[in-house]
Amino acid sequence: MTIALSQLADCTPPGGWPQWVITAPYDDRCHPQATPLPALEEGANCQRFAYAVLGLFGLAVPPDRIESTTQRRTQRLTPSLT
Repeated sequence: MTIALSQLADCTPPGGWPQWVITAPYDDRCHPQATPLPALEEGANCQRFAYAVLGLFGLAVPPDRIESTTQRRTQRLTPSLT
């Protein structure tokens, strides 16, 4: 998929892009369920970064999405011993 430069203006969130979008370093320890969770400026993994960008547009991902996905995988991959 190719996006024309002129289309990028249509992808600006209300209030514009915050500085952390450009400067936040990748840190795999800074996932959505990490505790303590540092500020985005200090780092984020790709998932937390994506969730934060969605938030700039007023969108949200349910907080238990990861846990339920992990539970489904675990249930599916755990062999039955009976």
